[in-house]
Amino acid sequence: MGVEAKLRIERAILTYAYDALPSDPIRDRGPINAAFLDDFRRAGQYVRDLPYGRNAATGDILAVLNECKGTCCTKHALLKVLASEQGLPIRLMLGIYEMNARNTPGVGHVLEEYHLHPRSALLSSPPE
Repeated sequence: MGVEAKLRIERAILTYAYDALPSDPIRDRGPINAAFLDDFRRAGQYVRDLPYGRNAATGDILAVLNECKGTCCTKHALLKVLASEQGLPIRLMLGIYEMNARNTPGVGHVLEEYHLHPRSALLSSPPE
């Protein structure tokens, strides 16, 4: 892995903390900002703390706030729209990772129930 790739990974890991979000005050610049009264970092913390759940109004970006829940995708999309309204240089990126009981609390029993084993376990198992 090159130095540039390592730096991108280190920056991505560092930005996992909400302290890395800008604390710019929310300004009246679009329809999403009206839902937030403070700064962008606190908006991110508020959205993070909403319970996980699928939204009924899938076409409404404010469904996360109206229904007081959201998925990773809907929560991130809401924050991206807010960032765009505020002129903040935040990009919405897709990250894919292999879920397991260690890195995704609560998923272990589902993986077991449906016999979905981590790929590394499948690769190290002898063929049947």
